[in-house]
Amino acid sequence: MVESENALMESIKKKGDKSYYYAHAPRNIDIPEEAKVLEGVGIVTGGPPVLITKDAPIEVTRQISPQITNIRNYSWAEDDDKVTLYINFEEEVKAELISCTFNTKEFALTYDFSETEIRKLILKNLTHNIDPSQSNYKVRKSRITVNLKKTEIEKW
Repeated sequence: MVESENALMESIKKKGDKSYYYAHAPRNIDIPEEAKVLEGVGIVTGGPPVLITKDAPIEVTRQISPQITNIRNYSWAEDDDKVTLYINFEEEVKAELISCTFNTKEFALTYDFSETEIRKLILKNLTHNIDPSQSNYKVRKSRITVNLKKTEIEKW
């Protein structure tokens, strides 16, 4: 290809260092003999790729955090001394996968459904106080029943 046919070189000839293509122009770079060329580990000097190490491939394992799903479907009933929550599931519930914490104004139920899913029901700011030491839960087949023991006999 003749230089006059090359649009890049044509633009550089017309506009000099103001040409859009100036940075891409081929250059002859002469390295003086007294120049010190550094080479070694971690220094990139150009040239073909260099194999750093040839070890066995590193196996990367990714830990998957379980997805937390809020339990939204439950029913409840109120007696004079307690409030009972009924949480139904389609599958059979294993008691060892359930944990429940009770505080004066809140309660939290956690169901470790699978390695990839945790189901939770958290009720905060209850209308009245409950007695955490007297509150409990029971697991029956596909239902969890939670009893929140009231500290005072009153309607919620």
